[in-house]
Amino acid sequence: MSTLRIVRREDRIDPRLPTPPERWLTADVVLVLVVASTWGFAFSTFYLLPAFLMQELAAGPAEIGFVVGTLGAATVAFTVVAAGWIDRLPRRHAMSLGALAMSIAALGFTCVHALGPAIEMLRVLQGISYALVVTSVGILITELVPHERLSQALGLSGASMLVMNALAPAVAEPLAAAVGWQAVFLLAAFAALGSAALATRIREPATPHAAVAPAAVRRGGLLVLLRGRLAREYAIILALSGAAFGAVFTFQQPYALALGRERVGGFFVAYAAAAILVRVAFGHVPDRFGRHRVALGALLLYAGVILGMAVMRPGMLEVFGAIFGLAHGVFYPAINALAVSAAAPHERGRIVAIFTGSFSLGLWAGPTVLGVVAARMGYPTTFVLAAVGTLGAALLLYRSPEMRAAGALSPRVLAGRRAGARSRQDAR
Repeated sequence: MSTLRIVRREDRIDPRLPTPPERWLTADVVLVLVVASTWGFAFSTFYLLPAFLMQELAAGPAEIGFVVGTLGAATVAFTVVAAGWIDRLPRRHAMSLGALAMSIAALGFTCVHALGPAIEMLRVLQGISYALVVTSVGILITELVPHERLSQALGLSGASMLVMNALAPAVAEPLAAAVGWQAVFLLAAFAALGSAALATRIREPATPHAAVAPAAVRRGGLLVLLRGRLAREYAIILALSGAAFGAVFTFQQPYALALGRERVGGFFVAYAAAAILVRVAFGHVPDRFGRHRVALGALLLYAGVILGMAVMRPGMLEVFGAIFGLAHGVFYPAINALAVSAAAPHERGRIVAIFTGSFSLGLWAGPTVLGVVAARMGYPTTFVLAAVGTLGAALLLYRSPEMRAAGALSPRVLAGRRAGARSRQDAR
């Protein structure tokens, strides 16, 4: 007579195997993504700013580069302050304040009829908004999500804004053609205001990182962290890639219009669609195959597509947008998860701030400097120089032992592979 033996669930799990991943897409994470996406609609509307400047204000390449780059300069200048605020204040308050700043700036653009100090001040306000919102979103994601799923979560966080990279220009460009740019800016203002209201409802984890940080770090902030080689190299790579990103997003519009295109919104749709597909369907790739390896491959693709834009034809705009989205969609979560996972818990907020500041430094320097190059030597030369800078970032990433060590395969994946190897050995 056989006896029935009850086997507990925990007894059925092979202790040699890694523990199953915990659920990470919680209601709080979803709300953060919704806030980021709503703010992202307002922000992404201004990706069409070069077209507005060229068509409505008769701006040239150097003027376009300067105006567009002002946002990056303001973000860099404010990032240190933003990091301090976010460390001391609830993240939701910082996000709400940043979204409110975007709403005010968008309203201000309804009164812009000429180049001058007013438009620069509005771009500064948008830079402050970017520093507060993007840094807050990044920190909240790192606090709410297990580190084993960090690349995937950061990728999804970026995808929530990338959706708006496609949607906002697709809505704004025909709206501007039909009823004018004032309606576009009003729509952006309402979206940002909605984001500010939603941000106040976010529930934050009880992780007082500022309280446990060493005194030297609290006093020195980002500067102390940047003395470390990994943080310093991370900042340089992001600044160079940010310069390339800024050059592409700024100058592909006037270049395509000069080549005979009537509308340029298709670039953003193709870019966002490819980046979203990569982050949603293949967000696990950096964690599974190694963040350093994946980031390096994506950066090389980055350089290749930018170089190809130097010989772009009008009908190829969407193709370049899709390939660029593929490269950026992989690079962003891989490089950020690499740096964040290597940082101590009390340093992660500042690592995210380094991302915001360094990438924004590139967003300022790329359009500003390369705008002068475009005015004197043409757009193709601009794209060649941007590609060279990206290759420099790839070389630094490849040669850095600190970045290579930080971007190795995650402990969970390594444990899983070791367990799989043992199982195959036992089967023999």
